[in-house]
Formats: sequence, C-alpha cells, structure tokens
Amino acid sequence: MKTWILLFATCLFVSCSPQKLLKRGNPEKAYTIALKQLHKEKAVAKNEEILNQSLQKLIANQSIKKNGLIQKGKLDALEEALLINGTLQNYIKDAVGFLSENYEDEINFFDEEERWLTKKCADLAFHEGSWKWEKAQSNNDKRLAQAAYRNFLKANDYQYENIKQLLNVLEQSFEFGQIIYGIDPIEYDASFSKMKESNDQFLRIIPLNQIEESACDCIVSINYDSPHTSDNTIVTSNDYEKEIEDGYDIEIVEECQTNSNGEQVIVEVEKEVTTYKTIKATVRVTEITRSTRSSAGIKVVRKTENCKLKNQSWCDSVEDQIRDVDVCGDKRAITGCVPSDSGIMLDSRATMESNVYGNLQFSVHNYLMRSK
Repeated sequence: MKTWILLFATCLFVSCSPQKLLKRGNPEKAYTIALKQLHKEKAVAKNEEILNQSLQKLIANQSIKKNGLIQKGKLDALEEALLINGTLQNYIKDAVGFLSENYEDEINFFDEEERWLTKKCADLAFHEGSWKWEKAQSNNDKRLAQAAYRNFLKANDYQYENIKQLLNVLEQSFEFGQIIYGIDPIEYDASFSKMKESNDQFLRIIPLNQIEESACDCIVSINYDSPHTSDNTIVTSNDYEKEIEDGYDIEIVEECQTNSNGEQVIVEVEKEVTTYKTIKATVRVTEITRSTRSSAGIKVVRKTENCKLKNQSWCDSVEDQIRDVDVCGDKRAITGCVPSDSGIMLDSRATMESNVYGNLQFSVHNYLMRSK
C-alpha cells in the first residue's frame, strides 16, 4: 500500500513539475509553481532557470495577443489589452529577486504602453458616449442615453483629460436617461422612493400629483382585489371495539381421577376461568383548512416609446390548517395509529390576508423595477 502511495505521489509531482509544464506549453502554470518553490527555497537554481524561461515565454505569447487586440482599435479590445499589460507587469514585479536578466527596458515599455492605452480607452469611451448621446437626444431614446452615460463613466474611470466637459455630459445624459412612471397618488407606495437608490438609478416612480402626465413615459394604474378567505372543515369518526380480559370466575367442573384403590372415579373440582369484557372507543378528527386568495393587476398607458411596461396580472394564495383529535371511551380499544393533535391555532384572517397582499405587492413592485 505504501509503495502505491509513493508511486502516485511521484507521478503527481512529475506531472506537475514546472519543467514538464513548460515543455508542454503551459508557461503560466510553470511560472506560478516555480515562483512558489523559490519562496520555499526549494531547488533554487533549477527553479530560477525555469522561472526566467517561463517569464520570457509569457511575455512573448501575451505580447502577440496584446498587439493583435491593439490593432483592432476598438474599446473592448483595448481594454483587454490594458488588462494583459497589467498582468505582464505583475509577472515581472512578482519575480523580482529571482530574475537573471534586467527587465528594466520591459518595465519602462509596459509602463509607457499602459499610459497610452489608458488615454486611448478614455478617448474612445468618451467618443462612443458622445455619439450615443447625440443620437439619444435626436431620437428621444432614453436607453441610448443610459448607454452614453455608462460610456462617460468609463471615460471618467480612465481619467479623461477634459474633466469639465465630461462632468457636463455625465450630468446631462443621466438626467435625460431617467425613465418615469407616473402613478396615482392613492396607489403610490413609500417604497417606490427607494427604488432609485436600491435597484435602478434610471427608474423613477412618481405620484401624478407631483408631475405632469406629459413628462411621464408610462402611466401606471395598480389594482388589488379584495381578498377572499374561506374555511373548510372535514370531520372523520372511527369506532373501535375490543375484548379484553376482565378477571376470572370459579367454576365447578367434573374430572376423572384415580383414587387410592386405583379406581377411576368422577369428582367435582373448582377451577379458575378467565372472564372477558368488550371495551369501545371513538376517535373524532376535525381538520380545518383556512385559505385566502386574491389577485392584482396593473394597466399601462404608454406615453413614449421609452415605456416598455405591459399590462400584467398576478394571483396569490396562502393556506393554514389545524387538526383537533378527540378520543371518547376506552383508549385501549384503539388499534393502529391515531393522528396527532396539531396543538396550534389557525392564523387569523387578518394575518393571512395581509400575507397575500404583501406577496402581491412584492410581485407588482418587482415587475415595475425590472420592466423598464
């Protein structure tokens, strides 16, 4: 057994050795393992050699990929190239102290390239955002304004040079991109005011006494039907009957016995005889099921093409049940299992109706927040 474990461990070590990994075309993993071994001061000379070879291979492979992305000239490609640049810089920095060559030229090149890529990403993000912003305004397209806003945010992340111009279009595209649902003040819920902060920065639900209908993208009417609660009672009764021992009686019986002369004679003797009696029991089980159901719906009037809401309806129900078990008579007569008493009270009608309303309200709110 020990031999098999040793063989397995040897094979595992060989298959995972950085030298084997490098030969198999996996310089990244070879680099990682060699660096880990060097930090543990294991096989220093050998691992330093593998680390340097792996790093050179990584830089060569990743630079080819990075240069191909740069040639595409698109924002997403340049962003990926920027990530590769950062990864290569980290490879060199993490290996400092174990490198046989001076990578100062590479470090300077990657540092300069990072600044160039960052500026290029900032300019492209702003350019894309500006194009979308201009088109959004001409077509009254709020979703395109939102996309422009996200581009401007990205330009800000990449430290776009004209910060004054950037902040101006950030504010304008953000305000323009607001999709507004107007709702009857009676149907307005205080939780709507938190949606902008907690779920979607471009969605605003405003009571119609605070905004003109003409400023809304959707006019939403919410209707909650009155809940219906009913109780259903089922009573089952089972009768049981059983004979059990009930002491004994003395009876005179005749027996054939042999007397002292060896003769067979009939004699009367007293004998105990078991007596029985019949016992009865009734098990009455009362099950009460209380159910509450209701429905809700919204009707939508589209005021602009930015409104993507549709008429929708929901149903919900809740149920509660109790069991009352009553045993009359002698319990010893009962055979089999008797249902247990639930020992609790039914939820009140008010509680169940409140739960149904809460579920429906959640469905309505969730739909409004997601369907923009």
